[in-house]
Amino acid sequence: MVIGVGDYGNADESFTKAITAQVAVVTGWLSGSALDSERRFALSRPKQLHRTADLRSFLAEELNEVFYDEALVVYITGHGARSSSGRHYLTFMHTDDERLLSTAFPTGEFIAALMDSPAEHILIMVDSCFVGSPDSELRSRLQDLSPARRRSRSIAVVTVETSTRSL
Repeated sequence: MVIGVGDYGNADESFTKAITAQVAVVTGWLSGSALDSERRFALSRPKQLHRTADLRSFLAEELNEVFYDEALVVYITGHGARSSSGRHYLTFMHTDDERLLSTAFPTGEFIAALMDSPAEHILIMVDSCFVGSPDSELRSRLQDLSPARRRSRSIAVVTVETSTRSL
C-alpha cells in the first residue's frame, strides 16, 4: 500500500512534486520491474484522499484483501499535525486545523488498524510533518491487539519527523 497525500487544494506545486517523487521511489522499491515477480509487491493506492472518509474507506477495502501468509508494507506521506494533547493526525485537503478530531485521521488509529490486519509480516512507514514517535499514542491501542500479535517480532513501524511544531 502506498498512500501519498499531495493534493491539498492550495496549488503548492513544489510540495505535490516532492510527494510524487517520494511515492515513485517507494513504488520502485516495492514493485519495480527490476524485481523478480516473486519479490514484487502488488501495489494498492487510493483514488483520492481529500477527507478522512477516503482513507477509512480505502483501509477497510484493502485490509479485507490481506491474508496471513502475506507481508503488508505500507508507506504514507503527506502533511500532518500535532494537537495540543500531543496526538498526531494525518491531514487532507479538507482538514480544518481547529477541528482535527473530525477532519483529520488519527495516526495512531491508522497504525493500529494496520497492525491488527491478518498479515504475518508488517512494515509501516509514516513520513509526515510532526509525526515524532507514536509510542505514547499507540500504547493503549496495542493492548487491544491479540496477545499473539503483541508478541510478534515481524512488525515494524518507522516514522520520519520533519518538525516539532504543535497546533
